[in-house]
Amino acid sequence: MQRGMVPASRLLEQTVLDADVELAESLEVQAGTPVMRLRRLRLADGIPMAIEKTYLSLCRFPGIEQVNFSEESLYQTLRKQFGVHVAWAAEAIEVLPATSEESRLLEIPTKTGVVSVARKAITEDRVPVEAAVSRYRADRYRALVYIPAMAIG
Repeated sequence: MQRGMVPASRLLEQTVLDADVELAESLEVQAGTPVMRLRRLRLADGIPMAIEKTYLSLCRFPGIEQVNFSEESLYQTLRKQFGVHVAWAAEAIEVLPATSEESRLLEIPTKTGVVSVARKAITEDRVPVEAAVSRYRADRYRALVYIPAMAIG
């Protein structure tokens, strides 16, 4: 983790459910396809920094719901067990008011702004790996973006 802080995660939820139409579209699977929802609280030096909710298709990653993600890294599991390497991700970033649950977990006042990052991770073969939404404490969030020179003109 940047800034010399010690990162940690706390597993909040690991559930299997059927993909609704929007999620199925994002993961490019049929609606009703079983997916795993993984919710984790991200910490830095014990301070809550973000709530991350990730969805993965079980037809692409059979058995992944059996992995103990309170001890294992998601991306290391994808590489080691499934040979998947994320090539790039598309992210949509906006500021939203925190829900009461987000306020409680992030230890911030209710309706405080949180930075919401919706991400879709893709392989080199253009196959969606995950759909995720992270909510970061706005008072502790800093993004660094690298832009290729040809994109700036």
